[in-house]
Amino acid sequence: MPQEIEFKIDAWTPETIPQERLGAYLIEISKFYGEAADIHFRTLKHGSAVLVSTIAETASPKVERRLRLINGGAASKDAVEAYKQIDKMLADDNAVGEITLGGCDLVVNFPGRTRPKPVEYGPFKEDGFLEGELIRIGGRDKSVHLALQDGDVTYSNIETDRETARKLGALIYGPVVRLWGVGTWRRSSQGKWLLEKFIVARFEVLENYSLADALQDMRAVQGSEWNLEHDPISTLLAERADEEQAG
Repeated sequence: MPQEIEFKIDAWTPETIPQERLGAYLIEISKFYGEAADIHFRTLKHGSAVLVSTIAETASPKVERRLRLINGGAASKDAVEAYKQIDKMLADDNAVGEITLGGCDLVVNFPGRTRPKPVEYGPFKEDGFLEGELIRIGGRDKSVHLALQDGDVTYSNIETDRETARKLGALIYGPVVRLWGVGTWRRSSQGKWLLEKFIVARFEVLENYSLADALQDMRAVQGSEWNLEHDPISTLLAERADEEQAG
């Protein structure tokens, strides 16, 4: 016999839930249940908004195992991602949710609106430095605004005085520079540190010291055997790999 599975959303009723939102929930719970070909939406019943589906008999053990793994903290990546998305949707709707599987005592809860709210920290001021390529200098007032690119990261909330900016002007799109100063940082609710402002006090130009340069210096050291290596870079990489395997 087909087995019923219910998903309850406490903030909606069949009369108030928008059709588009209902469709979005159906898509996500289908991902969450798995076995999509063997699960069919049957009805939307009262008791808040309860989405009732039926599971083919052959698929029921698989769905039950998937839900128990969620509760046990050992679910697959796709199940966890679907769970998180459903919980986010519930939080956005100021709701909590619950899945019950007919014929057993299995319940999966979604905290939704009751989950702990992410906390932001800061702002904090800290002495430090930024490194990268100077890609923009501008400003009409006494403070000049800079932009610094470090790989895929671009810092744009950087300020300095006109005298320092004049000196930096010759370095734009040039060598890597290190800007020393005071940064104002904030830690986001996602755990990322965000730079709100950085006031530059001084700077230095970093030497463009490559691996090839380092190897050349190593070969010049008296008593070193690196000058005998035909391909020192490959040798270095091989030794590093051996060390990692040994560790």
